[in-house]
Amino acid sequence: MTKVRFLKSPTGTHKLAYNVGEIGFVDSEIAKDLVNKGIAVVVESKSASVGFSNEVKETDQAQKKSTRSRKTDK
Repeated sequence: MTKVRFLKSPTGTHKLAYNVGEIGFVDSEIAKDLVNKGIAVVVESKSASVGFSNEVKETDQAQKKSTRSRKTDK
């Protein structure tokens, strides 16, 4: 099983019930097909024994930026 984040809805092409932005586990062959078609990206899981990196991926920065713009001041 491979952990992927969906960039587009896989419902029509692969009959998977995930929405854009969700993370899920799919079979390795399906994951390769999803990545090749630009529907998903592979999510690298980090092991607790290895530690956490200070690096922020480009897609993570874009996600945080878009989340910040949706927040409202109270």
